[in-house]
Amino acid sequence: MEMIRRVQINHVKTLLRETDLKLGAIPDLAGFSYIAYMVGRFRVVEGSTPGQYRKLALRNS
Repeated sequence: MEMIRRVQINHVKTLLRETDLKLGAIPDLAGFSYIAYMVGRFRVVEGSTPGQYRKLALRNS
């Protein structure tokens, strides 16, 4: 199960970096049922929220 979550989080990271999709559109594309659950899992794995991750990724590109 943890491997599946890791793949989902990696897909979220790709969508955040490479698209301008609103955050609310990303959970369905990454296999999460709820945005709050996706944000929580993302924060646990990455140490930041998806919004913070996107800002940092855009600044570093």
